[in-house]
Amino acid sequence: MQIKELQSWDDFEEIELKKLIEYRNAIKTKNNLHNPDILVFRGQRSSEWVLKTTLERYTSKIPNDQYPLSEYFELIKKARSEIKSIPAAIHWEILDSPEYSNWYEHRNFLWPHGLLDYMVFLRHHEFPSPYLDWTKSTDVAAYFAFQDVDPNVDKSVAIFAFLDTPTGTKGIRPAEPNIKRVRLEALIEERHKRQNSTYTYCSTEGKEGEYYSGHEKVFMGNRRTKHQQDALWKYIIPSSEKEKVIEKLKSKSINALSLLPMGENHQNAQFFQNLFKKLGG
Repeated sequence: MQIKELQSWDDFEEIELKKLIEYRNAIKTKNNLHNPDILVFRGQRSSEWVLKTTLERYTSKIPNDQYPLSEYFELIKKARSEIKSIPAAIHWEILDSPEYSNWYEHRNFLWPHGLLDYMVFLRHHEFPSPYLDWTKSTDVAAYFAFQDVDPNVDKSVAIFAFLDTPTGTKGIRPAEPNIKRVRLEALIEERHKRQNSTYTYCSTEGKEGEYYSGHEKVFMGNRRTKHQQDALWKYIIPSSEKEKVIEKLKSKSINALSLLPMGENHQNAQFFQNLFKKLGG
C-alpha cells in the first residue's frame, strides 16, 4: 500500500487521480494481452481508520480474524425469514436446496440467481457484512469522506484507490488471505445504483473450508504470491477542505438526496444490527 499525504482535495483530483489513470492505461497500452481491472475508490472520514468490514466490526466470533463462510451463509439464510421489507425482486430463498450445503462449489451459480442482490441489500441496510463497499466514482468517495467529518475531531480524511488486477490475472495462494472484487452487478438495490457501488471481500482457505479475513492482512508485506495485484493507494487529505469539497459536490448534485434512498433512518439500521446479534452473529 502506498500512502500519500496531500495538501488539498485539488491535489488529489488534479494530480494524483491523473497519475492513477495514466498508470492503469500504461499497463494496457504496454501489452494488449493485459486487461487491467477498473480503479475503484473508498472514502473514510478518519485517516486513522483501517480498511475494515462491518462484519469485522460487529462480530465477536472471529478467532484470528477469521469467520467461516459457511457459518455466515447459514446466518443470512435465517435472517431472510425475519426481514419483512425485503424487495420482492430478491428470490434467494428459492435456493434453499441440497446444493446449498456445498455452496462454495456452486458460488458462480448462486450469485446470478439472487445471492448477490441479497448480500448487497444486507450490506446497504447495515446488516454486518463481509463486503467492503467501494465506488467507481471519486465524487461519491469524497462525499462519504467529508460529509460527516468534524475537523475538530479528525484532522484528515482518507481516500483509498484500489486496482484489483493491474495485469488482468491474479494469483491465489489458498493458505493466504486473498481479496476478490465482486464483478457481477447487483440488479435491484437502489443504493448500489445511486452510489455506483462495487465490493470486495477477503478470504482464506483452510483445512476445514474458507474463512472471511481482514483486508489489511493482504498488505502486511509477508505474502508469497509473486503476481502483480492488489494495488492500493491511501491519500490523506486535510479535513479542513470539507466546506470546499461539499460545495463542489453540491454543484454536481452529489448529496444525500442523490445517494441515499428516501425513508431510510437509523432505526432501520438498528433493526438489522440487532437481528445479526439475535441470530448469533
